[in-house]
Amino acid sequence: MNNHASLLAIILIVLSTNLSTSFTLQTSSTLLTRHLKKHSTRSTLHMARGYSDRKANSATIKSKRQNRVGETVRAEVAGILFNGYEVKCDKPLDASLRSQISVLDADVSPDLRQARISVSILSAPKNDDNILPPEIAKRRIFSWLTSNTPQIRHALAQRLSHMKGIPHLTFVLSDIGSAVSVMNLIDKISNEGYTRENLGRFGGEGEEMPEGFYLDEDEDEEEYLDDGELEDEEDDEDDDLLNLNVEWNDDDDDE
Repeated sequence: MNNHASLLAIILIVLSTNLSTSFTLQTSSTLLTRHLKKHSTRSTLHMARGYSDRKANSATIKSKRQNRVGETVRAEVAGILFNGYEVKCDKPLDASLRSQISVLDADVSPDLRQARISVSILSAPKNDDNILPPEIAKRRIFSWLTSNTPQIRHALAQRLSHMKGIPHLTFVLSDIGSAVSVMNLIDKISNEGYTRENLGRFGGEGEEMPEGFYLDEDEDEEEYLDDGELEDEEDDEDDDLLNLNVEWNDDDDDE
């Protein structure tokens, strides 16, 4: 009997030891899993933050590089168009027309292979004997730029020989020249004390009706009567009604 009791006690001790060991292992495993998840989350956040910082820095550097190359291209293209002789073409543009070209900006693509050149056509100076109408001059200048783009790019490559590659040029016409001309015209009018002419009733010099136009005379004239005239008309209508009633009564008496 004592042997059985001792054996049972030993079995219980072994089972309790196994259970406590299993619980301890499970608890340790849970804690380890939580620690690994937390550590991996922190690592992921640090990696993502570092990647975003590197990406932002690279974007900033790329933007600075684009701006630097764009400003260089803009200045060189402006010099080429101002000189003119560097562009090898069959029909060179007149110096008076070249002086009207203003290179505003050069927008370079991120890979530095394309450059969008914004130009404006200014008004010709007043002392120029060969002044063309603004629209004709604008079309002629822009047509010359687009047809001689390869030659202008070749002249740009001669100037920027230190660069690995020269971007392909695309000329775009801007309307800033028209805006400047309008502002100058407004200033001129304001300085000369311009006043608007006094126009007639119908937009002409006098008060006469223009040919082919007429006034509608069939409109209700009551809209143009004052209150006193309207009251007089109402009184007249009441008197007419009374007279009619009197006549009807006289006829009835005769019958």
